[in-house]
Amino acid sequence: MGQISLIVEGTGVGTVAQGGGVTLVRQVSSVDSARLIAAYARSYAGRWVDDEGAPRPPTINEVLEAWFDGIIAGSVAHVQQVERDVAAQAARDAVAPISVM
Repeated sequence: MGQISLIVEGTGVGTVAQGGGVTLVRQVSSVDSARLIAAYARSYAGRWVDDEGAPRPPTINEVLEAWFDGIIAGSVAHVQQVERDVAAQAARDAVAPISVM
């Protein structure tokens, strides 16, 4: 059995050590854990090379770090897209109609 955890701490939510923060945990079967690792190892396979530049199998830690980096990058991209959408809508709403008589 495995689990995927996300811990969020900061000014707005406090820290887990101080009784605050947010901890989210999802359970994953051993079989599905292995599937997740294998899929992400394959997705990011080009990242890992040996001293001669030849591809090498990644460690589990390297796969998990790459997966985590992808989650963060995807989250940042999502926030930026939402902010662009909001700004674009505000710009559209700010355009005054043209009256023709």
